[in-house]
Amino acid sequence: PPANPTTQLPYGGTPWSIPGTIEAENYDTGGKFVAYYDTTAGNSGGQYRSDDVDVETCSEGGYDVTNLKVKEWLEYTVNVESSGLYKITAHVAAADSNGEFRIEFDGRDETGPVIFSPTGGAQVFGNTDVNVFLKKGEHTMRLLVDTNDWSIDKLTFTKFGNGTGLALREFWTGVSGTAVSSLTTNVNYPYNPSGRELAHSFEGPTSWADNYGTRIRGYLHPVTTGTYYFYIASDDAGELRLSTDDNPANAVKICQVSNWVNAYQWDSSAEQKSSAKTLVAGQSYYIEARHK
Repeated sequence: PPANPTTQLPYGGTPWSIPGTIEAENYDTGGKFVAYYDTTAGNSGGQYRSDDVDVETCSEGGYDVTNLKVKEWLEYTVNVESSGLYKITAHVAAADSNGEFRIEFDGRDETGPVIFSPTGGAQVFGNTDVNVFLKKGEHTMRLLVDTNDWSIDKLTFTKFGNGTGLALREFWTGVSGTAVSSLTTNVNYPYNPSGRELAHSFEGPTSWADNYGTRIRGYLHPVTTGTYYFYIASDDAGELRLSTDDNPANAVKICQVSNWVNAYQWDSSAEQKSSAKTLVAGQSYYIEARHK
């Protein structure tokens, strides 16, 4: 990094709102090693900004960041309006090879590798989606480049659910063992699942596969203040974790299955039932199930 780094600030002075659209060329100010890292000197596209990031005129209007190379990155100061599950739609172009990127929030990899197929031209843009959980507040978002020679126009964030019953189910295949720890100690957990999908109920399928693990995550939005009990059933082991608020870091295990039970068999052992939990109407609570 430079000997005297400058202050990093949002481009235009105001953090970009999520949900919303962030134009790729509107990365933070502050210069190289502070707000961006580019492997080549100068703006080869010659448009919009006069630093080392390559910005060109976009075929769809406005500008895009092009000539991206492995290990380059761009940072954006963002403000997430409310905690929840979001779809990130990246508007990208790659002429004849796959593109790949990751997105971090405050230094934490939230997407794992996102790979998209060639779009047919350097100025032929298409969309690729990935789902993430984001916490309310101001964050530093970093777009990291994992392959050479592609372009990005913008990132659009769309919030799912708002309490209407959508959760994120992630699964890891080829994982042996029967304990939850077999999943959580796997080299691909938690940032590189075999697949992700949105679920309309907080459960996984039965008789789906062998040697796999699952994580299901979402937010509870109680409509009535009161005392609640939670139950879990799984084959093999499973655990249910609940936060005291919308922060995943505050989630703790509240009930579990140590071995296995049948589907929807809630009373095989006392450990399947949580202690009494008081939830407040209008609050958001992060909830997560882990299953092996």
